[in-house]
Amino acid sequence: MSTQKQRRAEWTREYHAAREEVRSRSHGRCEIPDCISLATSCHHKLMGRKHPRCNEPQFLLNVCDLHHALIHGHPEISYEAGWLLHDWDVPRDAA
Repeated sequence: MSTQKQRRAEWTREYHAAREEVRSRSHGRCEIPDCISLATSCHHKLMGRKHPRCNEPQFLLNVCDLHHALIHGHPEISYEAGWLLHDWDVPRDAA
């Protein structure tokens, strides 16, 4: 297996493990305050998914379709609310 394929496979394994932890944390519900909808996706707060810590549960958010669209459609609100993070605001390795 090529190095790129190995990295992609490792990234996918990490994401799936973290996603399960996030689902458990949220009890399957959207994690946006005051929303009572079921979550339909696990959103990466760190855009681009290239940050080495993007798959850590604290950087994932369980969201419904409506809020996922809001996050991406209104990044200024999302950064202010903490639903999106700039990669330079997060250390590259855990402290």
